[in-house]
Amino acid sequence: VYKRQVVNMAREFGHERGAKIAVVDCDFKRPGIGKFCRVDCTRGIEEVFAGDASLDECGIYSRRDNFVVFPVKSRSGNTGEILTSEAIKRVIGELESAFDMVFFDTGPVLSTSEPLVLGAKAGGVVIVVRANATQRESVLYAQGQLEQAGCSLVGLVLNARPSYVPRFWLLRKYEYFPDAYRYKA
Repeated sequence: VYKRQVVNMAREFGHERGAKIAVVDCDFKRPGIGKFCRVDCTRGIEEVFAGDASLDECGIYSRRDNFVVFPVKSRSGNTGEILTSEAIKRVIGELESAFDMVFFDTGPVLSTSEPLVLGAKAGGVVIVVRANATQRESVLYAQGQLEQAGCSLVGLVLNARPSYVPRFWLLRKYEYFPDAYRYKA
């Protein structure tokens, strides 16, 4: 569900605003951006962070989505070794010079350290919260963790909010008159 939010934001900026967008999958425990965008990779972003591959070898242009995807090739358990500060600075610098906007998709703040490490080096962090599932205290704790790590919080996305049509809207009918529109109860 959360992968959809990142891809939809990238689509919006890529299609509507014509910006050059990069979507980087940095969720090394449960990667999914490449699969969601239907791209196959031979090199992964974890190889770019390790210095074994370049961004040109890893990036895949998604014609359907109109942005470049940097997927994870294989799940990795040792993200601490992958995300060293020098590797992060190098990769973020290369991405910022080549693209107008870069979206990093990471794991949950409360269960991994990747969002804290990447968020401190990125321009801003957007917290994605699942409606009616995530407790308020957990969101406040995650916000505190990100602020303590030096992240710049720019927003919050409320995801999976139930939508409904109020009962009184179902009782109204829409009528057309030659000079105006109006609702009739």
